[in-house]
Amino acid sequence: MEYDSGDPWEDLRAKVKESLRSRFRKQVERLLEKGASEAVAQAKTFNAILPDFRIKLQRLYLHYLKWFRRLKRDPVHEAVMKTLRRFMDEEEDMDYEEAADGALDRRKFLLNRIFQPRPVLKNRGNCIVTNVNKSDCHVNSLRLLLLQLLS
Repeated sequence: MEYDSGDPWEDLRAKVKESLRSRFRKQVERLLEKGASEAVAQAKTFNAILPDFRIKLQRLYLHYLKWFRRLKRDPVHEAVMKTLRRFMDEEEDMDYEEAADGALDRRKFLLNRIFQPRPVLKNRGNCIVTNVNKSDCHVNSLRLLLLQLLS
């Protein structure tokens, strides 16, 4: 996926539009049924929900600001950025895009830790067997009961 369109707001605009797409379509349909042209119906609808577009954009941007602040302090992100800077400055004299690709490739093992596999439970009568310890039916049955209570 390539995100560098030149306009840093494009991704946020697209997310906001997507979140209001259903409402936008319904409003356009209502105006079309009343005899408005497609262009007029879309323009009137856009202008009518423009305040909602703006509010959603502000909320989404605030969410990203807070997320980015947390991300900057994250050890995985810090390691990737350290590698990126090293590629740009010291070792390779790369541009930002090339250094980012290289840093991500070099540090992908850290990102792979973010999603971990789950143990697969197998039913065996009244006993639940995991791949970890197949002989411990009582403990696994208690685990199943806890999983059911928590879900």
